[in-house]
Amino acid sequence: MSRGPGRIERAIRELFDARPDEAFTTDELAEHCYSDTQPILKKHQVTVLRAARNVLKGDPDWAMFSDGHQGGRMIFFNQDDTASQTFAFGISSQRTYRSEKARQPPAV
Repeated sequence: MSRGPGRIERAIRELFDARPDEAFTTDELAEHCYSDTQPILKKHQVTVLRAARNVLKGDPDWAMFSDGHQGGRMIFFNQDDTASQTFAFGISSQRTYRSEKARQPPAV
């Protein structure tokens, strides 16, 4: 039996509610949800992706798509907001990462 949305789902929902005119990559969501973790690992991204899918199930306004590159990112955007859609498709056309934590090499 589910106890409701977990910490990661709530953090994603709050971010979507606070910034409905933006678009986000999986890396950016992971950075938001794990702000105290350095570096962001694949396990964090997997957890964020699972939680984000759960958030999308309950919100018809938000959607996601892949950037189309092999091993690419998922991009989340607000379908009801033109600025968010434009931002999302702009992100998908660039291969650079906007996330600072994603650019840093893992600690050895």
